[in-house]
Amino acid sequence: PEEVIGIDLGLKNPVTLVNLNSKETKFLGRELKQVKGKYYYLRKKLGKEKNLKQIKKIKNKERRKINLILHKLSKQIVLRAYNSKSAIVIGKLQNLQKNKGRRFNRKLSSFSYYKLTSFIEYKSKEKGVPFIKVTEAYTSKTCSVCGIIGTRTKNLFSCSNCKYEDNADRNAAFNIGKRGLSYM
Repeated sequence: PEEVIGIDLGLKNPVTLVNLNSKETKFLGRELKQVKGKYYYLRKKLGKEKNLKQIKKIKNKERRKINLILHKLSKQIVLRAYNSKSAIVIGKLQNLQKNKGRRFNRKLSSFSYYKLTSFIEYKSKEKGVPFIKVTEAYTSKTCSVCGIIGTRTKNLFSCSNCKYEDNADRNAAFNIGKRGLSYM
């Protein structure tokens, strides 16, 4: 591969895509958040009305829509990597802690990280695009410029050592891409 694409998966920005050479950044998956929010609201409303048959119906419809969006996202990512002759490096999520409140826990458990990763993996194998999974520990807290652990406040990362400030997901995607380079 001539280039490396780092991918960070998250809740605020479902997919953050960064090209390490050109430093081009894409935030993908906005429609994924919209569909999840819409169906959560519908389930809540129907639950108050005790309409369980409708809840079951919309659950299947939501699953189909989410799968369609995940397939489109994975295809878009793999095509971008194939056209630019890049390797895809994605963070392997492990030990997600669900202790930050009820709303956060609901969002965290409903996002299908594994499904998106497996879609990207099999589509990249079809196209012959190199695919690497790396550990995602401390990628959003580590500075992508100097490598020192900085501070993350909501969606902003700031380094006290080199005074670097950036979007936390973008910073994490850079770190994931750099870890992928070391795995190569």
